[in-house]
Amino acid sequence: MMLLGLLGLLFAFGFVFNLVQDPIQVAEAGVGGCIALAALGGFAFLWRKAREEDRLLAWLDEHQGQGHLDYQGVPITEDSELYVHEVVVSFLVVTLKEEVVSLDPARARWNDLWCSLISLSFGWWTFPRGPLVTIASITRNHVGAGRASLSERLAAWRAEAGRLADGGALKKPDGEVQG
Repeated sequence: MMLLGLLGLLFAFGFVFNLVQDPIQVAEAGVGGCIALAALGGFAFLWRKAREEDRLLAWLDEHQGQGHLDYQGVPITEDSELYVHEVVVSFLVVTLKEEVVSLDPARARWNDLWCSLISLSFGWWTFPRGPLVTIASITRNHVGAGRASLSERLAAWRAEAGRLADGGALKKPDGEVQG
């Protein structure tokens, strides 16, 4: 997600720089501006989805054990499944893959579309790994989004929150903190 924001900022800087250097070459600068807008829009989408997942998991953590739950009109049980979509972003030598999670099947199709569009636009910029991972990610998104158990995702979220609360230190099996 941060790589996409960085790409957006770099292309925005290049757009402004090109306009200042040669205002007549607006079309050439416009390509960089369009890439900057797409990258920053993709960054905003991924950032919003990450915050939504955090809010959902925090809400579930608060309301655990209360029986039948309803989150934004979607019924939730311990066995509920989350739809997991992949987004690939590459630049030079780095290829990153992130997940976007949705609970609502109606939103899952839109998330699939946006994740695939971002991957198609920014996933292939590393060779040879970028195009391969991008094709695999888009295929996975369109053939059928991955599924994750709500209880598994909540347990992973709690473990991450616990690790961050300890300052990122890892615990050894005997309870001693290392790092």
